[in-house]
Amino acid sequence: MVHSTGNRPREEQMNSKNTPSRSRLLTSKVLHHVLTVLAESDGRVPKQEIHQRLESDLEFSEWEASPAGSTGRPRWRSALWYTTDAARAGFLEKSGNGLWRITAEGRKALDLGPEGVLDAAKAGYRKWRKSRGPSKPSGSKGVVRGELLRASLRLLERTPGRSMVWSDVAKRVGPLLPEETLEALETRDADWKHSFAYGTFAVASRAGFLVRQSGVLTVADAGLTALDEWTEPQDLWEAARLAGGKTSDADAEKIPYLGRTADYSRHAQTLYQVQSDSIGHLMGSIRQGTLALPDIQRPFVWKNTKVRDLLDSLFRGFPFGYLLTWKSPDGIAHATLGGHESASPVPYALVIDGQQRLTSLFAVMTGQPIVDKQFKKRHIRIGFHPISARFEVADAAIRKNPEWIADISRIFTDEMGALSVVRSYLERLEKHREITDEHRRAVEANVSRLVNLKNMLVHVLQIGTDANEEQVAEIFVRINSKGQRLNQADFILTLLAVFWEEGRQDLEAFARACRAPPGDDEPSPFNRKLQPGPDALVRVVVTVGHHRARLAAAYQVLRGKDARTGEVSAEIRQRNLEILAAAQSEALSVSNWHEFLKVLSAAGFRHKKLIWSEVSALFAYSLFLIGRTRHSVPLSELRRVIGRWYLMSVVTSRYVGGSAESAMEEDLGRLRDISDAAGFVAALESAMQAELTNDFWQVTLPSRLESSSARTLSPFFAAQSVLGAKALFSSLNIAELLDPSAASTKSDLEIHHLFPKAWLQKNGVTSPREYNQVANMGLLEWSSNIAVSDDAPADYAPRLEERMGWSDAEAAEAYHLHALPEEWWDLDYEDFLHQRRELMAEVIREAFDRIR
Repeated sequence: MVHSTGNRPREEQMNSKNTPSRSRLLTSKVLHHVLTVLAESDGRVPKQEIHQRLESDLEFSEWEASPAGSTGRPRWRSALWYTTDAARAGFLEKSGNGLWRITAEGRKALDLGPEGVLDAAKAGYRKWRKSRGPSKPSGSKGVVRGELLRASLRLLERTPGRSMVWSDVAKRVGPLLPEETLEALETRDADWKHSFAYGTFAVASRAGFLVRQSGVLTVADAGLTALDEWTEPQDLWEAARLAGGKTSDADAEKIPYLGRTADYSRHAQTLYQVQSDSIGHLMGSIRQGTLALPDIQRPFVWKNTKVRDLLDSLFRGFPFGYLLTWKSPDGIAHATLGGHESASPVPYALVIDGQQRLTSLFAVMTGQPIVDKQFKKRHIRIGFHPISARFEVADAAIRKNPEWIADISRIFTDEMGALSVVRSYLERLEKHREITDEHRRAVEANVSRLVNLKNMLVHVLQIGTDANEEQVAEIFVRINSKGQRLNQADFILTLLAVFWEEGRQDLEAFARACRAPPGDDEPSPFNRKLQPGPDALVRVVVTVGHHRARLAAAYQVLRGKDARTGEVSAEIRQRNLEILAAAQSEALSVSNWHEFLKVLSAAGFRHKKLIWSEVSALFAYSLFLIGRTRHSVPLSELRRVIGRWYLMSVVTSRYVGGSAESAMEEDLGRLRDISDAAGFVAALESAMQAELTNDFWQVTLPSRLESSSARTLSPFFAAQSVLGAKALFSSLNIAELLDPSAASTKSDLEIHHLFPKAWLQKNGVTSPREYNQVANMGLLEWSSNIAVSDDAPADYAPRLEERMGWSDAEAAEAYHLHALPEEWWDLDYEDFLHQRRELMAEVIREAFDRIR
């Protein structure tokens, strides 16, 4: 990545010093909101979630949303490069797997305002860069190749046999790369796993760092030696390049093209048609059912203020934006808006993007109620001041004020017409004050303008019936919309609304019940540990029903496509839906669900904060269901093997990152030829044995624990729960204190800096990444945490140990389960961190074996 401060847009450089450029204002707005979003969270936030929040929270102008450069990214996305400045300035922390967290310095920087944050971030970067001395930027080709090579060698080092198919290395190395390197790779070449990665492996092979044979890469001793000798990625790449006899990066890239060839000559030039339609005609189409709004898992999510703003924009002549519809295949089921009866048995088109806007207008123009976030019906009441042409959400004051038409639905629905509403309004207002002719003209003109919104034309992109589900979903993602983006799971839920409305409703009901305590003694999936949404549950259903982890495969399932022949038919679709229905019945079984929650508890994951990877947990649930319903694994044996599997998947980050679905597909593949309980258990145990080698426990895991991400602590705290550890300097079990059903107003357990942060800062450890290392964290009761305060470890540890009255054996047991070295308080901080990481890995391993 070429750093942003060294490559400011020419537009910014040419602007006057007194007038902020568009680029500067955009960058300031984006960077400030990133820190704002992070400040709302106590922990780390996935980068993708930050992107979604920026898109939904901020209003971007046409210029800000337009593509910048050759990458095709909108300009506001390019502004995110400046988060590197903020990270170097100490305002936020980025982990290698795409998780960001704000620091104390970042919270303070928010007070500077958008432009102040940007200036402070740039100044902080310059200070950091100066302290580093001359070096190549992190996004330069040599550094990127070096990071890729180093991560690949490390991956092979901890793989059984130190070997792997080269394409698998390219797939699995992504989550191991620093975030900036991954961004640079994706920006440089979307197909980097084939081209850029292969070129890197080719040079490393010529250098003797790797051995290539029949498509398999094996790390050589020379490669391991190189890892130790050249710690900087740029140096490692230069060593490989020179050892391989190449003098330029250009030579390294002269390799055969290995990616797929795409010939689009037979494809239609466009998958859609552009047409115009009036708002009034669209409303009539919705009422008749010819235009259907598939009811996705989300209810109406707009606030009434956003509906007000939409009406105000339309009234003033501002653009409505595009609608995206999909011309319906014949003979499909559909959902209509508002629960009204439609006149048409089959819709002409389905709304894919624009649902919230159309729902808003339909509710206002027809007086129909909507379903809110609590799944309750309510009306949207928007008031209109016809003299000043102002819109407001109708409250009690507006409803009583004769100056307002309290509900503009009357203007569109009054049987006597809008003029009747005008006369009624003026008569009521005349009883309270004098009305001038100017006021009368304004009222008549403004109400007439409001009624004429029905004649306003909007642009509709209509996708033809020839487009398949994958193409429809891709079109949705690529269109720059201010609504919520449709991801794969959302799109499948849309298809369920089209093809199997009852199944979608059952998913929604189960998801709601997971969050709401039951009001009676009826069985309920409610719990305080794992509360997935319908979009997450649909993955379980597809996995269990069709043994496919890639949600893209569900498109063909719901469409009724035969995987072998490519044939699409209603009969195949019906057969596929029957399989899904059976799988969903198993997945939504309250009995199965609570049995699985017991598995998580037995594996130590007793609290929702420990289950940070919902994807990993729900895939474990899928395996639990497959083992229980397909292979009849005895429940006690199933609990053990799935508990171990979940702990393994978390501690290895098996399903984290862009290759999660590939890893799931690989694991499902192990079960395809299994026919009995013993084979099911043996297949999973074999996979765990191959992953969790001695090298993993002794080298890889301690290395991964060199992190300041609190999520990395999850498997360690779970392990302490399994082993029956008590909170440090406490007589209460961690497992009991983690029980969410016994939670009090004050947190029973707190994560404590064993070497207190303030004490470390006084002694020269000022970097948040250093004093927030997970190896410096332990679980204490809040009362013990208060007693520790900011004292030196050598002061508080012996004092609290004496208060506990421990014998030597009790102290040794407590320190063992908390992975604390002997007389740890007297160790140098760096030595303490190094020793504790190794002991933490041993504790997790002991818990994993205990689950056996």
